[in-house]
Amino acid sequence: MVLKGQIRVQRISAGGHEIVLYRIGPGESCILITACLFSYRPVHRWSSSLL
Repeated sequence: MVLKGQIRVQRISAGGHEIVLYRIGPGESCILITACLFSYRPVHRWSSSLL
């Protein structure tokens, strides 16, 4: 869960461009990451914080 700021979840395209998948703000959590944790499946995304 994000307490402060914002997280941007993104992926790199085949052409090398960043594709923003979604953003998570204060009080929110990522349902995709939570689902992957419970299913023991790897997640092939990366994120960065935006303050």
